[in-house]
Amino acid sequence: MYEIDDEEFWKIYETKSYLDIFYIRNKVWRSLIPARPPIGSRNEMMQKENHFPNNKNMLYFNIPFCASRCSFCLYYTKIYERELVDRYLDALEKEVEAISNTKYVKSTRFECVYFGGGTPSLLNEKQIDRVANIVFKNFQVTDELEISFEANPSSLSLDKVMALKRNNFNRISLGIQSFNDKYLKQMNCRHNSKEAKEVINMLLEKGFNVNIDLIYGFQGQTEEELQMDLEEILNFKNLHHISIFPLRLVTQTPLYNKLEKQQELNIQAHQNKIVKYHECIDSFFKNNSYISEEESVHYYKRGFHPHRYQSLDGRIIGFGSGAGTLLDNVESGNKFDVNDYIEAINSKNSAAFADSVITDEQMYERYILYRLLYMNRSLPDLKGIIEKRFSEFYGIDIGDRYEKVIGHLLAKKLIVLDGQRVIFTDKFLNILKNFRFGTPSVI
Repeated sequence: MYEIDDEEFWKIYETKSYLDIFYIRNKVWRSLIPARPPIGSRNEMMQKENHFPNNKNMLYFNIPFCASRCSFCLYYTKIYERELVDRYLDALEKEVEAISNTKYVKSTRFECVYFGGGTPSLLNEKQIDRVANIVFKNFQVTDELEISFEANPSSLSLDKVMALKRNNFNRISLGIQSFNDKYLKQMNCRHNSKEAKEVINMLLEKGFNVNIDLIYGFQGQTEEELQMDLEEILNFKNLHHISIFPLRLVTQTPLYNKLEKQQELNIQAHQNKIVKYHECIDSFFKNNSYISEEESVHYYKRGFHPHRYQSLDGRIIGFGSGAGTLLDNVESGNKFDVNDYIEAINSKNSAAFADSVITDEQMYERYILYRLLYMNRSLPDLKGIIEKRFSEFYGIDIGDRYEKVIGHLLAKKLIVLDGQRVIFTDKFLNILKNFRFGTPSVI
């Protein structure tokens, strides 16, 4: 285990590149930067106007409650209790109201709102009304607002669907995971394939933009079983968005702990399998009029548009327990434990677990690093795409920053190059088993 105390970390944080921060933070399983009082970086930034008021501004609301815990899940969750959820929403509303009249929020138009979790579809109709009101009462949104709601087939009733409809939710991200009941049971999911298909059809009939989440690389899954999962997609008319994630072996998850205990944990063998399966997936979608996005887990139907809320780039303000805020010079994350979060909000203390400012250069490096993490790194013009997106996001030329980030990763032996193609080493893959912000690309 790599040992480092917070004082040493902060010396690195204040003087080194973002790559050093990322490396140390994930080497020792720190999903967020350790807090150093006073905690107030996000609130300080809120007192200033947004320099990019109309460019990739997003809101994230975390609803961390679940009916049960899926074995692969790497996020903090809490078993649903009606009274606790109501108290949680009270705190969520107070957190929003505390910054709703700041210069930053008032100067910003938000183009995406995302309710994730956890399982937001455990909320009842009145609670859905309430969270929608929190958004529309406190924030300016664009005319083309995409407002997404994560759901599980086992907890999304017709009454809840109608509540979402009347509250102007227009996109549902449905956690199907698989149409194979064997693997749903293996992963401790609450629904079965029949329920999943019924809910997809219900949402499509009601006019929602439906994204379905699938997972591949289950223990024991064959290529034939993967192909059967993919072919189920073709049975749904007007299904425009698919997100298909590799099963990640992440520390501290029930699945990781089980495989480690049974001495069946082999991250490299698993990585080889999912790379092979991804080739089948990509071929399937290309042959059926779906287009691969720059973030390689996402596909969209030809003639439609890509996902708008992505891990690649976004100026995100997060609310709720465990929610992360990722703004230009600020990284902030709220306390994970629901009761700790509620107590902090009610006592008018900061709910932040970690809350820090980064320099402009660290910010630029973070952007390039995250692009390398999430993008299909085998794209023929990877460097050109990153340069173009960087310029669109910041309004300046990238200069030699791409080469500096690549050089730093090479020096730490985290990548190798095959021509211009960037390949992650086993060392980097081993570090990424601690990474909990999105799903790094497997290719």
